[in-house]
Amino acid sequence: MGTKAGIQPSVLFDVISSCSGNSYAFQKKAPRILNGNFKPMFALDLEYKDLSLGTMVAQELKAPALLASLAKGLFEMARAKGLGSEDNVALVKVFEEMSNVQVRK
Repeated sequence: MGTKAGIQPSVLFDVISSCSGNSYAFQKKAPRILNGNFKPMFALDLEYKDLSLGTMVAQELKAPALLASLAKGLFEMARAKGLGSEDNVALVKVFEEMSNVQVRK
């Protein structure tokens, strides 16, 4: 969204790195996205499997799993694009396509 608004991805990274949005996952994954490094460390297909198992258990327990279900749907879109063997950060390609903007260098 920030890139769509005209903010350079590297500036967004710097800002988020210095505020409450910063995290270990952000520091490890954002640079890979910005550099277009989708070499699998944890394949998108594996994350989809985990989301599927989690939402299945939630369904059996009749427990809401709204965000997990949304995430699973996004990962289904990525898998439909043939991104399953890439790293889970390749999900950014779905957002790039939907927003008609590229955040990678």
